Amino acid sequence: MRFIFLCLAAFVAQGCARSDLRLQWPATIVAFPGIEGASLAQVTRDVETLNQKVGERVLSIFEGSGSPLTISKVSSFETPKSRNATPHLAFVADDRLGARLKEITRIAGRATLFEGRCLIELGGFLFDEGQTELLTAVLLHELAHCAGLPHVAEKNEVMSDVTFPFPTYTEPQIARFVDALKRSIGIL
Repeated sequence: MRFIFLCLAAFVAQGCARSDLRLQWPATIVAFPGIEGASLAQVTRDVETLNQKVGERVLSIFEGSGSPLTISKVSSFETPKSRNATPHLAFVADDRLGARLKEITRIAGRATLFEGRCLIELGGFLFDEGQTELLTAVLLHELAHCAGLPHVAEKNEVMSDVTFPFPTYTEPQIARFVDALKRSIGIL
């Protein structure tokens, strides 16, 4: 078991974001491959939540002249082919365990920066019923990678390499995340 954890940790660390790579902001979401209906509505709400928390429109959907960003739903993740990829793990609720949280070894999301664009891939399980709060946290985390934020060493932060459902983060944790995002995109 320890060997598996060490291999997994090495994989995650190998793919973490480089802080010198980032999109020019504001950014514009230009496509949502595989995301539709209620899932698309949830992602749209999450984008609006981010804009509200930042205090200005830093991300638009289908309109605007910002850097292009694509958010896609994937059933599995390929091994990152470059150091510009940012895979990370998530904790998800498991119905069989009731209210307890169970660690999973699936990757929840990944942001890849290339040629002035950012591709965010979100694990398909995030769109399952009952996972919307985890979807919100992973989406905001990956958007921040597109802004150049790396993982932080502290546990239980929005930018930690392990993500928790969004309501589990405290107001100070969210404020630290928003301040770091504002600094990274140049509005603080």
